Amino acid sequence: MNGALARARREPGAMALAALAATAWLLIALARTGQFGWWPLVLPMLALAVAAGAVAWLRSTRFDKAATAALFLLAALLYLPPAQTLALTGDSAIYAGDGALIARTGAMVSVFDPLVPLSPRARDLFYVSSDEQFDGSIVATAYDGLVYGGFYVADDGGAQGAPPLLRTARMPQVESWLALLYATGWMQAPFFLSPLFAALALCLLYSVARRLHGQWVALWVATLVAISYPQIYLARAPLAEIVGQFWTLAALLLALRWLTSARPWQLAAALLLWTTAWSARIDSILLIGPTALLLMWAGARRDGRSLRGALMSAPFVLALGILGSNPVYV
Repeated sequence: MNGALARARREPGAMALAALAATAWLLIALARTGQFGWWPLVLPMLALAVAAGAVAWLRSTRFDKAATAALFLLAALLYLPPAQTLALTGDSAIYAGDGALIARTGAMVSVFDPLVPLSPRARDLFYVSSDEQFDGSIVATAYDGLVYGGFYVADDGGAQGAPPLLRTARMPQVESWLALLYATGWMQAPFFLSPLFAALALCLLYSVARRLHGQWVALWVATLVAISYPQIYLARAPLAEIVGQFWTLAALLLALRWLTSARPWQLAAALLLWTTAWSARIDSILLIGPTALLLMWAGARRDGRSLRGALMSAPFVLALGILGSNPVYV
């Protein structure tokens, strides 16, 4: 315990990432179990993440302080105000709607009240069936249809009198963050999630590039990404790509540190943060490749301590991977 506290004092940046990841997983657990009304429980952990991040920034070099402050300012100029005034279409509408559903009902699954009085056959007229959705090319068994363009309807037990269920349609992390911001009572708050994570991701990209190529190159790389069209577009909409980018870069930073210092906790933490990325973006499954390379590298240099740490954390990471999935989407 004392060792963990000492490490937290020495590594405030890692502590900030750990606290933020813990906040995300607690939000996901509350949403998955239908207990999102207990969302105030995450506030102490979120405050710890903010405090540790502030300490890490204050302890950085003068150049790093100026660089990250400049990146935040650039992000504010490019990504604010968020695009909440534009018509939400596609996934941006899905994430916003799913977050609102979790905030209102406290769960990722709720009874679809408008269809309850109807017979199972009559219900079919009010949503797009999974067969119609994919023109018969894909057989969906986890849900029966799509309604409002962004919610899954599960009505398998309709003939037996079970109520139709409305399910969120994407991975749970971003939906849960949006629900937390909806719960503040300010309806525009959720739209600031992507700009905030985009600014933080730029700082992480700067940190990753600085370890590889130095400060000036790192600042140039982060600036080029900041002003790129995909980054601006994704940072201004309530989408999951930016949150996935943040966790991917956070894990990459810890992985690079592990490659140079071989501290076992850094490898285990990188695997945990890549799993956190999975709970935001389904395509983060591609990170299995880099994970395998890290484990192979640990084996090649006979780093038994890191391998044992990774293997010991594997059941926990697997459990989180299951928790961070949306069965009807995956």
